Amino acid sequence: MARPEFAYRFRMRDENRAVPARSGDGRIEEGERIQLVLEVANRGDGTSGPVEVNIRGEEKEQLYLEKARHRFDALAPGQVVNAPMEFRLVRPKEDGEVKVGVSITDRDYGAFFSDELEFRAGEPYPPRGRREPPRIDTAGPPLRTGADRVVFEVAVADDGAVRDVYAYRERDKVVYRRNPESSGRMDLKVEVPLEEGSNRITVVARDEKKIVATRTFFVYRTKPGEPGAELTQNVNPTP
Repeated sequence: MARPEFAYRFRMRDENRAVPARSGDGRIEEGERIQLVLEVANRGDGTSGPVEVNIRGEEKEQLYLEKARHRFDALAPGQVVNAPMEFRLVRPKEDGEVKVGVSITDRDYGAFFSDELEFRAGEPYPPRGRREPPRIDTAGPPLRTGADRVVFEVAVADDGAVRDVYAYRERDKVVYRRNPESSGRMDLKVEVPLEEGSNRITVVARDEKKIVATRTFFVYRTKPGEPGAELTQNVNPTP
């Protein structure tokens, strides 16, 4: 099934209204306003539903968000849109660390990409960059089964190196695999125990930059005596 997948590029510029000569010097300083333009791309093979792009501060006291949300009707495969954001650095952490969270969400397809940009106050920041999550390729588990567990194959690829892959059933982490070769590809079998009724399974992959990709599936385990014909996944998981 064709589905959307998101990635983005960013551009940054600092503005110091108190000392205009410091504007655009490539350093984030306390009190400065930062212009952050996110170029959001649908790198998947399916058109998205409505897309929401947000930024957030790790702590409320650290950043003052002036432009923090944009909505788009839909993104076709390969389409790129600009989401200009603005925030003011109120107060960095004691060590100078500044974190800006980025999220791209398509609730119609359940597609979600969450990321975090990290900078240090007073130090040079990259004026532009690219953030692409790993790709998770899998047929997933069956939608319905009478078995007490499911096993399915997962292949993860990244333009850099795959760091690790793990899986949750609901909130319980049931699988963790680290990539021993630190290569751009990792293949594994995921085995997840099931409880009777509905089970939410989330597969998570991280690259060496700790950029996260997720795919979510729902599996119904039948009770004894209940019809248990297996059904394959036909819903769109989360990239």
